[in-house]
Amino acid sequence: GRTEQRDFSHSEWSLIDLDVISFGLTPQQRDFFISLELDWPPGILERNKLRVLEVGCGSGFESESLYRVTRSPILGFDLNLALLQKGHLLADNPFINNSICSLYRLPLRPKSFDIVYSSGVLHHTYSTVEGLKEILKFRRDDGLIYVWVYAREDSDYSLRARAQWLLEDIFRPRIARLPQFWQNLVVEFLARRHYRMYKRAGGYNPDKWRYKDSQHFIRDLWTPLFAHRQSFNEMIRLFLDLGMEYRLIDPKKYFDHMHWPLIGIGIRGVDPRSLRESSDKHRTSPAMADSSAEK
Repeated sequence: GRTEQRDFSHSEWSLIDLDVISFGLTPQQRDFFISLELDWPPGILERNKLRVLEVGCGSGFESESLYRVTRSPILGFDLNLALLQKGHLLADNPFINNSICSLYRLPLRPKSFDIVYSSGVLHHTYSTVEGLKEILKFRRDDGLIYVWVYAREDSDYSLRARAQWLLEDIFRPRIARLPQFWQNLVVEFLARRHYRMYKRAGGYNPDKWRYKDSQHFIRDLWTPLFAHRQSFNEMIRLFLDLGMEYRLIDPKKYFDHMHWPLIGIGIRGVDPRSLRESSDKHRTSPAMADSSAEK
C-alpha cells in the first residue's frame, strides 16, 4: 500500500548510489553474481537482441549489471519512489529504462521477454507464489525466468539465527507500521549498532562499507511489511508445478569467487521443450561442428 511504498522502498533505496556497493557487493562482484545467475540454459546470453525484464530494479545498481552482462536493453520496474531521485544517474545509458509500477500491474504484453529477472523482491509482496505466477506471464516460451528469494534454511543453522528470525517475524510488521518519525528513530538506533559490528566483524567489502549501507540494510531487514521465507523444497516444487525445468545457483562457484557463503534461493526456470532445443543447438554450434569436421 501507500505507507509501505513510502516507508520501505523509497526510504531504503534513496540511500544507495550506483557506483560503490549495494548489499556489500561492488559493481564487479554484482556482475559476476548475475553472470552466475544467468549461466543456464546453454547459450542464452549468446542470443541476439535479448529482451530483459527486471522486476524490482531498486536504485538501478543491478540494472547496470544486467546491462553489462546481457549487453541488451533493460526494462525495469519497482514500486519505489526513489527512482524519481535516481533517474538522472541512469540518464546517460539509453538502454536502461526504469519505471515506477507494481509487479501486479505491469503494462506489458505477455510472453514478450527472453529473460525475466527478479532478485530479492517477490518475498516482499503479499504472496511469493502469486508474485512468481504474475511475472512468469511475461517470459517467452523459449525464455528464462530467474528469481532470488529468502531461504528458510538460512535461519536453521544455529539457535541464534532461529531467534533472529523469530524476532523479525514479531517486530518487523510493527516497525513497518510505525509513523515515519518513530520508525526513523528505530532504524537509526539499529543502524549505528550494525555499522559498528560490520566494520569490526567484516562481511563483503568492510573497507567500502558506509553508515548509509547499514541504514539501507536495516531498512531492508526491519521495515518491509512482508518478508516471507520459502524452503528449497517449496520453490523447487513450485517451479515444477508451473511446468518448468529448474536449476539452482552453484554455491561452490559463488563461494570460490566471493569467499563468502551464498544465502537465499536463486532458482532459474525454463520450458522443458526450449531446454531440449537449446541443448541441441549448443551441441551443434558452428564452432563445435567445425571441430568435429577437423577430427
